Amino acid sequence: MFYKIVIFIIIIIIFSLKNSLANCDFDQSKYIREFQEVNSLKSIKINVNKKRKFYKNFARIFSSNSENIPLNLKKKFKADLIVNYNFGSCYYKAQIRQLGDWKDHIKVINGKPFRSLKVNLENGNIFNSVKFKLYIPETRKSYNEILGSILLRKLGFLSPETFETKVILNGSRFNMIFQEDIVKEFLEKNLRREGPIFEGDESLLWSYKNKENFKLEDMSLSRLVNNKWFLRGESSEYISLKAFSKLQNSYLYYSDDFTNSLSLFLNSREDNIFKDYFFILTAMNGWHALRPHNRKFYFNPLLNKFEPIYYDGNLNLNSPIYMDLANGIHKEDFKIFSKNYKFLKIRMLNEKNIKENILKDFKTRVISYNNNLDDFFNESISTVLDNSKFIQDLIDQNSKINLIEKNKDELVNGYIKRVNFHNINQENIIYLSRDKLQYMAHFQNGQKSKLSSLEVSNILRTNSLNNRRIVILDYHDDNKNKIYFKKPTELSETFINGEIIHSPGIDFNSNKDKKILNLYQSNPYDWIIFKNFDISDWVINFFGSKKNKITNTVPQRFNNQGLTGCLNFYNSKFDNITFNVNDGMCEDSINLINSNGSINLIKVKDSFSDGLDVDFSNLRINNLIIENAGNDCSDFSAGNYYIDQSNLNFCSDKAISIGENSNISLNNVKVYNSYIGIASKDSSITKINNLDLNNINTCVSTYNKKQEFVGSILQVKNMKCKNFITIQNADKLSKIIFENKNEF
Repeated sequence: MFYKIVIFIIIIIIFSLKNSLANCDFDQSKYIREFQEVNSLKSIKINVNKKRKFYKNFARIFSSNSENIPLNLKKKFKADLIVNYNFGSCYYKAQIRQLGDWKDHIKVINGKPFRSLKVNLENGNIFNSVKFKLYIPETRKSYNEILGSILLRKLGFLSPETFETKVILNGSRFNMIFQEDIVKEFLEKNLRREGPIFEGDESLLWSYKNKENFKLEDMSLSRLVNNKWFLRGESSEYISLKAFSKLQNSYLYYSDDFTNSLSLFLNSREDNIFKDYFFILTAMNGWHALRPHNRKFYFNPLLNKFEPIYYDGNLNLNSPIYMDLANGIHKEDFKIFSKNYKFLKIRMLNEKNIKENILKDFKTRVISYNNNLDDFFNESISTVLDNSKFIQDLIDQNSKINLIEKNKDELVNGYIKRVNFHNINQENIIYLSRDKLQYMAHFQNGQKSKLSSLEVSNILRTNSLNNRRIVILDYHDDNKNKIYFKKPTELSETFINGEIIHSPGIDFNSNKDKKILNLYQSNPYDWIIFKNFDISDWVINFFGSKKNKITNTVPQRFNNQGLTGCLNFYNSKFDNITFNVNDGMCEDSINLINSNGSINLIKVKDSFSDGLDVDFSNLRINNLIIENAGNDCSDFSAGNYYIDQSNLNFCSDKAISIGENSNISLNNVKVYNSYIGIASKDSSITKINNLDLNNINTCVSTYNKKQEFVGSILQVKNMKCKNFITIQNADKLSKIIFENKNEF
């Protein structure tokens, strides 16, 4: 009996290891960068576990009486995926289901069932995507979608990775359009921090309660897509609801008056991003993406504004624009533009190097590039330029009209009247407010009801709760979490082109002649962010508050502005800058985001958690000194970095953590009295010359942590490690290369 138990345990352990590790027939550590190159993919093979039920589901959809695909028939099926690359194959587990609203997403070709699919990988990724869609090409106008998504990315808009690939579905071969899903991995790949993603709510549009399609469009508002992010804590709840309130107001305005149905501008008084998006989508004949129910939005908490995300444009790139009802564009739509508006980004398509880069990307995203596609490319670029000129001439000739302003009460009352007119059983929350640890819902009938965070997140995602249709129309802030803007005269005169935002407890003094800025916290939660700065030769000193240092902890990793650091720089350029940071009680004492340039010195001492965190940046640091960090001394993500001298001491976790597709070169590194010396992970490549470690648990480590990445490579030349427990720790996907291990 004991023998059988031992054998059983061994089998379970072997089975668990097999399923927990990536299953590829080649050494993945040799192809870390190739894993991200689209032209390395040869085909995706999908084998559905329960084929009979899968095809029965296909038949039920195909023979159903409705024009659209019924939601109850979008069943999930388990499947095995074999992803074939130029250098080998990987095997993944996945869930798949029918994709699409209309029946053009399901057809029979040469007697073979063909359908668009939504795929969710249970392990592994394809080009950093763990969730993606496989479209029948005609549903996205094939090469129009591929080239259009590239054009939008080159012009600076959020647009999903899209390419043509071979798919073998249960033995049947098809060419399909691969498109990554709009989720966390998409944001991070586009150098954005995770934040709330919204879209138009389509739940009322397709034959709801036997109503005609689009009959209830004047009731259709917005919804939160990633409600799990909402549930991460008080800060993410606050950010999501503030953003939702603003977006819901735009949808209420649209549902009240369809005359400007294509505009739906947000941030229109702040910048031109939505006007630019409207302009270029129109030039690409992508009016379908401008319909409010197809709109997708990312709220950038660091910028405190929305950004449009491209989705489902039904693009027609090589067709001229005609101002008629047939293509959904009207001359009046452009009267919302001011006469001095110019779409400046269109100039980029006339630049030879940019056009060549677009062509190069297009060639790598089609299976077989030929003369026909070459003609399509040239005609498309030429037509988009001509269409842009046509639109710009319209704007120049038009006299601007102002939208009629309506207050929130008018919009809400008008919406409730439309709900009553349609006789739909829907409960309307006039506004939601925070009540200590719960929310208070104020209904239109005067009743109040307490809701948990989970209940609120479900309403935001589905506009329903416990089989009752419920819509939140507004959120009232309790005014406890204001954003404080302050541009002191002295700093404004010095830093002309930037923006400073900070909590009320931050104080400062500066010496303009000596270029020294001193910043002081009044309490451990105080923070400051510098945006869009270009600064040279300054010394910036940050002094944290030691008040209640031991007992106070931050309730969530980031605060209500999406910031993790006490001292933060965003989208900034440095030249010979020095940072001295002491006693930081935030998640990061100093956080540098989307920044580049050279830094003379970063010195951080006595951090509550991480000392230094750098994201999405390209930096050269001459000297890095960090002492006594409650977590990692330094953390580098998604960027390119060079550090000449590093001295790190008393790091509770990792001295230097490198992750999320980073390239980093380290020269002359000293790490003492820390848990892990160097950790390289998640598609990162780390090169070190001269590494000196003493009193370390693990000297160096490489591994894969997040599903959307692969392993890592750590290359060390001249390493000394004294008083250690483990020299190296590398998983099966990663590799450590030692040159001249001098002393152990």
